[in-house]
Amino acid sequence: MKWGINTRVTDIQRDKDMLGLWRDTGLVHVSSGTEAAAQRKLDLFNKETKVEQNKEAIRLLREADIFTEAQFIVGLENETGETLEETYRFARDWNPDLANRTMCTPWPFTPLFQELRDQVEMFDFGKYNFVIPIMKPAAMDRATLLDRVMHNYRRFDMIKALFHYPWRGRGFRRKYLLGCPKAFAKAGFARTFYDLGKVGYRGPQSKDKVDFRFDDSRRIAEAQMADREGMLDVPPAAMVPEREPASLHRATAETLAPHRATAAAHEGGRLTGGCILAHRVPAAAQRLLRALPAALAGLLLLSAIRRHAWTFAGSGHVTIRWRPMELVITANPLATPGCPWHRAVLETLFRRLVHPRITVGHESCCAEGAETCRFVIFSR
Repeated sequence: MKWGINTRVTDIQRDKDMLGLWRDTGLVHVSSGTEAAAQRKLDLFNKETKVEQNKEAIRLLREADIFTEAQFIVGLENETGETLEETYRFARDWNPDLANRTMCTPWPFTPLFQELRDQVEMFDFGKYNFVIPIMKPAAMDRATLLDRVMHNYRRFDMIKALFHYPWRGRGFRRKYLLGCPKAFAKAGFARTFYDLGKVGYRGPQSKDKVDFRFDDSRRIAEAQMADREGMLDVPPAAMVPEREPASLHRATAETLAPHRATAAAHEGGRLTGGCILAHRVPAAAQRLLRALPAALAGLLLLSAIRRHAWTFAGSGHVTIRWRPMELVITANPLATPGCPWHRAVLETLFRRLVHPRITVGHESCCAEGAETCRFVIFSR
């Protein structure tokens, strides 16, 4: 099995002696958040890293034969042509296999949004895809920012496609690298890179014709902001209306790129499972389940989940089956394609209380036209 992760530079340095073990278990791709030039001048992202550390982390991964992807946040309010060029030089000097530039996108109700709220002008969430510039730097317009970012993509990727990917690595790594220029070609010629053709961008010659078609009428009501800000400061003491988490799940699935939406939902599910263990399942019950044989513990946990199904199924109707062990939600109000949030909640509970190698499969989904979301629990 081959797998990849998103992680922090500090995590790579902390576990540098284990990178070989990571590779032996099938890890082939690591994406790490590094600092762009404009980002270094602001104290907003809590990266806690230095330029030298970013370069060292990429070197460690490369020596462990792991594909490296550096993530740069661009498009902040202090972005200039000079900072974009400096970020490009960072990428060339650090020499990751792939350099990804993410437009700064302060999602409402996040700490970053609270810091930059006065500078966020657009609330057309359908354009919040980390490629379209949401913020406008003081030194350039959005079309120029997009063009300069794409220029840096073209320069970096062209060098990699001609002088790096065809000549580096062996075996699986070489095959993986050679897939990169194919992906670049598809994105460039088929215009599948978030379909920038829809906003009129087809290269530097079209910069002056770009029209992002933002829906300027979309706004966040001040009363709604006050309610949400209060919820961030003081978590709700009672259950919130089902429509709020349902709306959040749908917005995440519809506005983020598929892999980012899945990752966000999965992390939310993992945290939800941890919260349930910390506050909903008595310590004595947890000790008992861990002491029982896995098959019996699984049945008891599944029964308890059915009795408290409102925790993650809302108004949906929950049924369970024993052989194979299944949980079925009819008319699931929180369904999104693949239901990564539900799977993560269930996997967290079963791995912590029943067996660490439990996996939750997803056999059908209300978000994909089925009548039920069916989750199958099994041990690998």
